[in-house]
Amino acid sequence: MREKRRAIIRVQALARALLARRKLENMKLNREAIIAARREYAATKIQLNFRRYDATKDIRKEFLKKRESAKTIQRFYKAILEERWRDRICAAKLIQKTWRGQRDRKKYLNLQQSTVKIQSAFRMYRCRRDYLHRKSAAEVISIVWRSYIVMKKNREDFLNKRSAAVCIQKYLR
Repeated sequence: MREKRRAIIRVQALARALLARRKLENMKLNREAIIAARREYAATKIQLNFRRYDATKDIRKEFLKKRESAKTIQRFYKAILEERWRDRICAAKLIQKTWRGQRDRKKYLNLQQSTVKIQSAFRMYRCRRDYLHRKSAAEVISIVWRSYIVMKKNREDFLNKRSAAVCIQKYLR
């Protein structure tokens, strides 16, 4: 059985070798045809790639033109948005500035009114104190003056009575 198997393997090897030789001979004969076919295939490939390049060159130019147009539109749109944003910021700043100014003016006026009230109250207190001090000084002066006038009148009466008494005593002596 082994020999049979070896024989089969040997026959198969010979058949394969024969087929390979025939194929090699055919290849030698067809070598020029193969080279021509390869050249034709290469030329076809080159033409295909050139046509593809030529077609994509126009498409690429169109794409680049569209991309530049889109960039230009985006640039203008961004500029418009930026300008709107700037306008909104300026408006917001104006509103804030106006509101802060109004608030600060109110604070200043309240502070000024409070200051005037405090100063007025202090002046009134000082005037009242000075008035009371002068009033009490006037009362003292008035009391002293009245007592001086009363004393002068009493002294005059006393001197008149004394001189009358001296006259009477002189007359009686």
